[in-house]
Amino acid sequence: MRRMKQKRSKLMPSECLSKISGNGSPLYLMTMRSTGFAFTWHLPAFGRKMCWFTAGFYLINLGNADQERFQKSFDSFLAEAKTVDRLGLKLFNFHPGAHVNLSTPKEAISRIAGAVNRAAEETESVVFVLETMAGQGTVIGSRFEELAEILSQLKDPTRAGVCIDTCHIFSAGYDLRTEEEFEKTMEEFDRLIGFSFLKGMHLNDSKNPLNSRCDRHESLGKGHLGLFPFEKIASDKRFDNIPLILETPNREIWKDEIRFLHDKAAAEK
Repeated sequence: MRRMKQKRSKLMPSECLSKISGNGSPLYLMTMRSTGFAFTWHLPAFGRKMCWFTAGFYLINLGNADQERFQKSFDSFLAEAKTVDRLGLKLFNFHPGAHVNLSTPKEAISRIAGAVNRAAEETESVVFVLETMAGQGTVIGSRFEELAEILSQLKDPTRAGVCIDTCHIFSAGYDLRTEEEFEKTMEEFDRLIGFSFLKGMHLNDSKNPLNSRCDRHESLGKGHLGLFPFEKIASDKRFDNIPLILETPNREIWKDEIRFLHDKAAAEK
């Protein structure tokens, strides 16, 4: 996950969230000293218990065939997973990795699955949440088939899940802009992976067009996705019981974006 460029808030997470009507937050493990909180919420838990969605260091690469670099990545990955355990949390969201032209995608997928298996054995209850990717370079995870293959190689699938990032999947070629395209994409996700594995979503518009394979977030309704996908997600019961994470770039309108989504959700209840 890229480092946020805005000035870090001096408020504690709960105080930040109250300012923008949020009630959940990602918890950055290795990068939390250089990033802010205050930009996420959990729609179905509004007014209830605060939701935490831990996020791994974005430079970790579990797909790297270079043994020294892989080991450094795995050591960091495992340390973060153990931190999640110690904090009594569950959901640990991370980028799967990339093969960086040192192996085939298939080999990288097996390497990633093996790392998750090892980390699961050394932790008690962490749920390892693979994030969908935009498809830049040799990154693994821009196709649902790749994530499904990782899940299929896990010893305990109940300890894993997937986080859909709307900007990422749009940039990877999955359209969400109309009812028909949205349903087509979600049906493919359900067929290949299954909604039972959907543990969270990152809600971001995209600065770049469909299938651009470029990860550039935009404020809701200001990019190529438009408002429809976010209205749909906020009002669709399939997404009622998972964290919905806002990662848009303009902190000045986070409160407005959250209010917009809450209003759409409330209208359907």
